[in-house]
Amino acid sequence: MLRVRNAIPKSQTPERFRLGHQPPARDLELPTAITHSAGTAGRRELIMSKKQWVVAFVLTDFLALNAYVVFQLGYLGFMREAVSTLAGTAVLVDLTIALSLVLGWMWNDARRRGISAVPYMIVTLFLGSVGPLAYLLRTSGDAEPVTVEPRLAARAAR
Repeated sequence: MLRVRNAIPKSQTPERFRLGHQPPARDLELPTAITHSAGTAGRRELIMSKKQWVVAFVLTDFLALNAYVVFQLGYLGFMREAVSTLAGTAVLVDLTIALSLVLGWMWNDARRRGISAVPYMIVTLFLGSVGPLAYLLRTSGDAEPVTVEPRLAARAAR
């Protein structure tokens, strides 16, 4: 027979360590509302915040402008025109630096939220500001995740 010294009685054992304990389920909640108007009773609809509407408007207009420019000049012609003058080259270098900083922010923010930033980063490499705008449209309605630094959690547990 195995005898355990200093055993903790079951009544004092934290619930999460008990055999068969299931942690509470965490559901991902999208910003939704249940409508009660005629014909749509009980139907769920996505709700966009004001910030998301602004981002969607800017993204749509920016995509339309880019489509028009690429239609007029072609993708390579667009780049050729951008670097044809010294001022255009300066703007392109400035945009590259700014988007590099945004890519770093987007990577860290997505990691903290538990989502992948890779699709938005790929879009950024090919279409510039479209990637970060799409990322903001995706995340601006979400509540900020509550994150605790591991060393702070360990210190609080003491």
